[in-house]
Amino acid sequence: MKFNFNSLKRKKTGIVFITIGVTALICVILFLIFGSKLLLNPNREFEPEQISDTSTPLQGPNNSITIPGFETLTIPAGKTSVSAYLYNPEENICYFEISILLTDTNTEIYKSKLVSPGQKLYQIELNQALKKGTYDAVVHYSTYALSDYADMNGANVPFTLIVE
Repeated sequence: MKFNFNSLKRKKTGIVFITIGVTALICVILFLIFGSKLLLNPNREFEPEQISDTSTPLQGPNNSITIPGFETLTIPAGKTSVSAYLYNPEENICYFEISILLTDTNTEIYKSKLVSPGQKLYQIELNQALKKGTYDAVVHYSTYALSDYADMNGANVPFTLIVE
């Protein structure tokens, strides 16, 4: 009986290529499912599932505006570039301008540019670094019409700012 080494070598090579292909496919699928969350928010501390969402509708003349809120936000001391999860819900009919103010001094520590419906902010730049401590704060939402940027309703949502 004659044994063909070329045939055995081809089978092994085929198995190796199939294994590499299946591994690559699994990696692509896992990246599509989990990768975008890791790239957009590497700290994973402020994902929407981990923040107690206290969204409330703000009644406008013909429609309502959903205002998101949260009970606490934790940021590092001495830093101005911090992770946060601020957003304008997709169903809203307006732009948001989001500000964070310290209640005691009424100091604005952050103000966004216009945030479109469905847009999310994962990293924000504070106006000043804060010392360690717990601060009473407010997220202020200014709202503007999509068509002509006309002022609409606004809202203040209190929360506790924890600086570690």
